[in-house]
Amino acid sequence: MSIPVSSTGTIGATDQPVATPPRVRTVDERLTLVAVRMLILAGTFGFAAWFFAQAFLQIVNENNKWLPVTLQRPLAAGTLQIIVMVASWLVYLWAQYGALRSGNFRWLNRALWLSGVLGLIALGIQVNILHNPGFTLQDGGYASVFVGMEGVITTLLLFSLIVLFGLANRARLGLFQETGVAIEGFGEWWMWLTGIIAFAYANLYVVPFLHLAN
Repeated sequence: MSIPVSSTGTIGATDQPVATPPRVRTVDERLTLVAVRMLILAGTFGFAAWFFAQAFLQIVNENNKWLPVTLQRPLAAGTLQIIVMVASWLVYLWAQYGALRSGNFRWLNRALWLSGVLGLIALGIQVNILHNPGFTLQDGGYASVFVGMEGVITTLLLFSLIVLFGLANRARLGLFQETGVAIEGFGEWWMWLTGIIAFAYANLYVVPFLHLAN
């Protein structure tokens, strides 16, 4: 029976690489992710109320004032905004699962800044839509729901971008080398917010007008 000996002469050891055990999340990291998911759940219920209000007003259609046939939605700006927002989320996704997990912190920094800039462009389009929607609050129930829902999304997008640029600055300072749980948590939030914007786009720009066509 032979005894394994390494190249350095150590008895009982070999030169075979030893697998590194997976890192276990700390309690603080787990609580951070739980807090983000609770916030997402609360936001989901909040937007569910908006979508219910839209469906109710559209079904009731009191005095045919839900959606006047002369009303024109800002379709081009809304479409551009959702494209830019999805691009921002995809860049962030690469930062989280590509750069962070591979330990490439320089590209992590660049990707976070790029995602933030794209999000800022989406915010600018959002503000422009609210400033010039092409209708007023007196133009039926659709106009009221549109301005209310887009206003809430604008507020969430603004505060989310403040957090995102904060993360990008921390990445610039090299503060995510020990743990990237903040990036993971915000990644879940950013994905949720992008999904809400896409869902709102379908409900505000597509569904009501398909209903009219029918």
